[in-house]
Amino acid sequence: MDIDTFKELVGLLVPNQSPQVLRQALDALPGVITSCTDEQLTKIPNLSQALIKLLPLKEIGPMALRSIAALSVFEQQAASLTAAGVVAPVRDAILASPPLRELLSAILSNVTRTCDDACTAFFSLPKFSDSTKARCLYLAKFLTLADGTGTVAANIGNVLVHLTRVEIARKLLCSDTCMPKVQTLLENADTADVGLMIVKNTAFSGSDEPVARAIAPLVPILLQRLVVEGSYDDEDLASLHIDIRLTLEAIRTGSAQPTPTPTRLTAVEALIGLCGCRVGRDALRDGGVYPIIRELHKTPEATDGEGDLGAAIEELVNGFMPEEPAKPDDVKPDDVKPVVEEIDEDDL
Repeated sequence: MDIDTFKELVGLLVPNQSPQVLRQALDALPGVITSCTDEQLTKIPNLSQALIKLLPLKEIGPMALRSIAALSVFEQQAASLTAAGVVAPVRDAILASPPLRELLSAILSNVTRTCDDACTAFFSLPKFSDSTKARCLYLAKFLTLADGTGTVAANIGNVLVHLTRVEIARKLLCSDTCMPKVQTLLENADTADVGLMIVKNTAFSGSDEPVARAIAPLVPILLQRLVVEGSYDDEDLASLHIDIRLTLEAIRTGSAQPTPTPTRLTAVEALIGLCGCRVGRDALRDGGVYPIIRELHKTPEATDGEGDLGAAIEELVNGFMPEEPAKPDDVKPDDVKPVVEEIDEDDL
């Protein structure tokens, strides 16, 4: 389809157009969009706005979503959709419209993947008087949706990982409302990789002590991903968390599946993020990090020179430092957690 004909088709997409014409236009539009390049689509500047204006129409809105989904895979169009205001209605519809979640979550995953403004827009909730509480609640609900299998959970997991590019998400994830849900993702084999990516990205705010304190309880779970059979003396074993010792026993008896190298690398990188402050470094030492990474560093996957695992382990060792001066006594109680109110999910 040539550009002029495409523009004529888009010109039909107005809310007061007859439903029959809208259905015919929207039935053809996804195929037209996918046949174009991003550059060609930029020559249709009103396409994003026209489609978003159709979303409130009861029967037409779901058809418009198919075209929005087709647009969202293009980087420039994702930015255009975000500027036109797609994030808020799609975010809210994910919670309100389960039958459309697969399509809606794909759109939100696509626009947040390449557009930081989309990640910021996710947390724009002007209709709520307590915006911090509302943001935390929305994030908690999305964490719940990510805890599962299937396309929707995978899409929502991607959204959450993308959101961690913005500071507001990383701070909210450390709240008493959200962090337990992140831990649930880590502990679920189907969602562990998403949980690891969320923790890794959040941990790189670890120079902020409240963030490090929030993530510190997850250190044993991260270390479980790094356990290898190895050679541990009694002192080593005494320093390990009970869950880590159980993991080691499972590995030695062959009842535990080996952890893939990319997963190990992500876990090491998350621990590196905690090295930015004393609280994080103490959490690593208290968790028995040294014997775990010492034995991991001896394995072929860390020494074969083909990957980044060995270099990451060395960076981690340099970051947490085996010895450090005595712990300071001047940490105030108000400093131990991010200032985010604990809330009930039934509030919204």
